[in-house]
Amino acid sequence: MHQYIRFLAIGIMVLLGVAAAQADKDYRGKWWRIPQVAETLKLSEDETRQLEAAFETALVNMLEAKSKVEVEQIKLRMLMEESDLDRAAVLEQHRRQEEARTRLAEARFAFLLEVRQIVGRDRFQKIMEIREERKRERNLEKSHRNPE
Repeated sequence: MHQYIRFLAIGIMVLLGVAAAQADKDYRGKWWRIPQVAETLKLSEDETRQLEAAFETALVNMLEAKSKVEVEQIKLRMLMEESDLDRAAVLEQHRRQEEARTRLAEARFAFLLEVRQIVGRDRFQKIMEIREERKRERNLEKSHRNPE
């Protein structure tokens, strides 16, 4: 069973690495590269470099944290599927999974905090407005594609 978990964990990490490379290639998550956003925020070259560096660091941290969450979820699922349920082991594994989720949330928030520090209060608020607007647009598109 432990061999199976290790194999699965390695597989997940490889897939996340491929996904990260593809995401980087497509510039997903790099909103400061979107011409309209960069123009609206009037980002300097130095700020753009700082955002790039912060993103690269955050991406590694978030991918590592995400893979840990997935590994802990797999372990929990395996414990839940065993014929003889070990309640204490399941609860302990659930605690580990929640700790991993917390670390992922902290990694995401650390990047958000870094962005706030780089761009300042006013432009950060503008970023949040743009984000909400895009979220509304995506939800609207989704509702048009899948009318109930």
